[in-house]
Amino acid sequence: MYNTIIKNGFIIDGIGKSGFYGNIGITDDKISYIGTDNELNSENIIDATNMIVCPGFIDSHSHGDATLGEEYPCLAKISQGITTEIAGQCGIGIAPVSEKYRKFFLENYGAFLSEKTKQEIVTFTDYKTYRDTIKKKNTLINNRIFIGHSVLRLSVMGFDNRHATEDELSEMKSIVKVAMENGALGLSSGLIYAPGPFAPKKEMVELCKVIKEYDGIYTTHIRNESDTVEESVIEAIEIAKEAGVTLWISHLKAMGKDNWGKPKRIVELIKKHRDAGMKIYFDIYPYEASLSQLYVCISPRFLSDGIAAFSKKLKSETFRAEVKEDMINPKIPYDNFYKNSGGFDGILINFCPVTKDAIGYTVSEYSKIIGKDSFEAYFDIIMKNNGVGFATYFSISLEDITFLIKQDIAVVGTDGFIKDKDSACHPRAFGCFPKAINEFVKDKKIFTLEEFICKITKIPSDIFKLDKRGVLKEGNFADIVVFDLENLKDRADYVNYNLLSDGIKNVFVNGKLAYKNKSIIVNNAGRVL
Repeated sequence: MYNTIIKNGFIIDGIGKSGFYGNIGITDDKISYIGTDNELNSENIIDATNMIVCPGFIDSHSHGDATLGEEYPCLAKISQGITTEIAGQCGIGIAPVSEKYRKFFLENYGAFLSEKTKQEIVTFTDYKTYRDTIKKKNTLINNRIFIGHSVLRLSVMGFDNRHATEDELSEMKSIVKVAMENGALGLSSGLIYAPGPFAPKKEMVELCKVIKEYDGIYTTHIRNESDTVEESVIEAIEIAKEAGVTLWISHLKAMGKDNWGKPKRIVELIKKHRDAGMKIYFDIYPYEASLSQLYVCISPRFLSDGIAAFSKKLKSETFRAEVKEDMINPKIPYDNFYKNSGGFDGILINFCPVTKDAIGYTVSEYSKIIGKDSFEAYFDIIMKNNGVGFATYFSISLEDITFLIKQDIAVVGTDGFIKDKDSACHPRAFGCFPKAINEFVKDKKIFTLEEFICKITKIPSDIFKLDKRGVLKEGNFADIVVFDLENLKDRADYVNYNLLSDGIKNVFVNGKLAYKNKSIIVNNAGRVL
């Protein structure tokens, strides 16, 4: 007898071939039967008539490690069919945190952390302790985690805007080695988020040489996604090539209207290096806006003392004028989100803990409400919230996104982050995968459903080495989604950001029914992989 039987569904196994009607038997955490036998017995039967049955979706770009074990952030993922997330992205992580810079870490990265994680982080002084701790947590979905370069650098040398000394680089390499020996997937970087921009290419090459010894992956939020996006992709390729590692480019895009269309040249560049033997992949999300911290409109040269210290300096009118000058000067070379978004009309405030009256308005709208100049309003928000806050930046071409998803090396990642019910977020955190299926399969008909399911299950599973996941096969782990394709709909938008998607009926994680009809059934089905 099976623990659970899923009957009468249209089974898409994930390998890209045509689906078929049949039944699936689950025993413990594995798939023990796939076929057309209608005489299967179980006390638990899921009737999947008129439903699609496929592997659980893999979120190839997640920040779920910041809230690992917290039920509400996991609800955002599992409610859209995600059973595994690849976390620790953009150089941001929660280990290791050195005693010397722990307070500094919390001041600058505390906005990403749940209250429970903030309490635990005092013990995460090395990656082994961190790994041992999180493996004991109850988690709703599976996680595979990178070690973040920004946190790594911060733990050794704070936010110093300089090259690492030989001793500091050696210490960072030792930390990466321990992380890889304790299950890290590889190294992630966020070369626009301080202290990431302060690291030269050579530093990244040397750290990537460590992960090569363990067949690790280098994933990067490149140094610039707008005016110099092509040069930044070239830098990422050179880093991976010199170190001899697989390259993964995070949420590939070209921000700002002046840069739309550049992804076509970038893809040609990537193809050239892949033809020469490199392994290069990227993820995308199907939205015209990104979400990031409020301070990303600021030139990194002002952030070398940390975000909290920067916010205090905004008390000075002279300092504000200097910061503004960099923001409005197109010749200052940094990834300027103010410019990318076409000014403050394209920047929507999502979250700030103090000036909550600004949430839901663009900076321009809010400035009119309070009767201030837009720059003054923006600086006030950063100052009053001690640098903590998030905004949505409207700067991406959907035509570019459509072009990118057509590439066989492209997969989907939410880049979604949600801390708790009181924190706002980008709609991708709750609706990315249903939106992608609707847009690229049902509406634009770029892919068959079987082809797209493969793109969000088997392909990322193979790249990220998720053993026995991503394909419905006897003996594989029972990570399974049952959904109603006809009624599948992402409901989250930029105002109502946390609405659950329609059409996701049942989600199994490691054989356990973890989600059913918009409700969590069990919260301990996931594993740290």
